[in-house]
Amino acid sequence: METKYKIHIGYIFAILLAVIVYLSVKDFSSNPELVDYISFASTVASLILALLAIIYSFVSNNALSKNIGIINEATTNLKENSDSLDRVSKVIIHEIPNAIKEMDQKLDSTQNLVNNLGLNDENDKISPHKNSTSKLTMVQKFIDVSSLTGLFLIYAVFLANYKSLPLNIEEIAVEIGQSNDEYVWGYFVASSSAGLFDFNAKDKVCNIKTIHSEIKKDDLIEKISLRGKEIERKIKADNPDSSYSWKNKFEAIEKYFED
Repeated sequence: METKYKIHIGYIFAILLAVIVYLSVKDFSSNPELVDYISFASTVASLILALLAIIYSFVSNNALSKNIGIINEATTNLKENSDSLDRVSKVIIHEIPNAIKEMDQKLDSTQNLVNNLGLNDENDKISPHKNSTSKLTMVQKFIDVSSLTGLFLIYAVFLANYKSLPLNIEEIAVEIGQSNDEYVWGYFVASSSAGLFDFNAKDKVCNIKTIHSEIKKDDLIEKISLRGKEIERKIKADNPDSSYSWKNKFEAIEKYFED
């Protein structure tokens, strides 16, 4: 039933539309200005459409310019990130093998130190009480295999004990040019464990209670001089313009303990 109503309404609407169109155009032929009206209306409509086209074109170009700017910025950032990644990859390629080599050398030095100290000796495992001669030998071997930084540290310990002054590990690390004070602290504890000296500490500020009698100032200075000259010669052979000087670090230690 509802469908029939829709069909009838459609018929009526079509008939009314046809009648309206007929009534609207039946007198057009008798109106000589009709063509002018239509032409004027077409011109106005064209102008309006042209204006709309210009506005749309401007808005579109503005949006396109912004998008192009965003793309250019993203391209620049991508290029910078690519360059940074390339630099990092080159550093990794060159530095990792060197770091591994240095690590191997340190492991070898540690193993040599352990072997020289006799820590793998079965007699040491059996008898923890050593006589005076073995202690002296162990101390001398420890000093002989110590790095230049280690020798600087032992010399600082000697001066601190001799002058009854506290030894600040963080400050002395700066004086000997070692940026990692944890390394200096570790070497300090290892030296004490090897029998070179006894100490008590609070927040890495140490008081040296006793020092081994075999540790002599002149012997330390001689070893530091030999080791320092050797290292300085190697550094300046690789880089003649290097300002490295072991004497500056040695003098800094002595100045640190001046009264």
